[in-house]
Amino acid sequence: MLSRLKKDEWIIAVRKRGEEQFRVIPNTLRYWCADPFVKDIDGHTFILFEMYDRLKGKGLIGYRKFDGIKWGKPKVLIEDATHLSYPFVYEENGKMYIMPESNRAGHLYRVELSLTDGELTISNKTVLKTGRYADTTRLEFVRKTYYFTTPIIKDNVSELKIYCDGFESDVKIDSRIDSTNARMGGAFITDGGNVYRVSQDCGEGYGKALNFSKCRIIDGTYTEELIQKLTVRDVSLNTSTKYDGIHTYNSDYRYEVIDLKKENKINIVRLIGYALTKMKIIKK
Repeated sequence: MLSRLKKDEWIIAVRKRGEEQFRVIPNTLRYWCADPFVKDIDGHTFILFEMYDRLKGKGLIGYRKFDGIKWGKPKVLIEDATHLSYPFVYEENGKMYIMPESNRAGHLYRVELSLTDGELTISNKTVLKTGRYADTTRLEFVRKTYYFTTPIIKDNVSELKIYCDGFESDVKIDSRIDSTNARMGGAFITDGGNVYRVSQDCGEGYGKALNFSKCRIIDGTYTEELIQKLTVRDVSLNTSTKYDGIHTYNSDYRYEVIDLKKENKINIVRLIGYALTKMKIIKK
């Protein structure tokens, strides 16, 4: 029973560009939040994230809206029969899409993202590829579109696959890839013509640190060079609470967002949810 009470949980933090400290956005009694992406849509700023439902024992895709003073309450945007996380957001041909991590459903899909009366809505679900893939991240580079992803084969942190041409072909990787840098940790960063990949360092445990690596794709071959490693000890926070890991970084022109891990956190709501699910009072 104790193992059902004590689980790793995550929380998100945000800062304006130029500020030193990240401000932690408190979780709610029912939900904890991870995998944040920040997006400005028609003058409205949103953070989209995995919104883990302690009662149902699975991740949903949720969002918070900035009202000019504070971040609003978390709202559910996508709920499926299986766990969801990592809501990668991108634009294509004038439309906006979310491509959530949905590996337990056995396929990768996207939905169109819209703004309706100041709130986010979704439509037009399209399956992109069958199979189990984690944290798929899209990159447009030199007039081609690439998808970086972790296929769930032996574990979920040690493999990196790069697809192009609409998932029809793959790219050769000529760099060391293992549990210390395989899994994606956020959208690509472009700066002065350079492109940087954000990846998770899970070599000493899931979500222990982040890597920022300068990357290139030349003649169908991918290479990268580690530029910086970021641990939770390197992050300045507005709280004295100590955290145990970090595994996502994203930004836009105004804000930067991260997530922070708290290991073996006790929460009674999780146990209540497990009991209610077993009694079929609530369904996942």
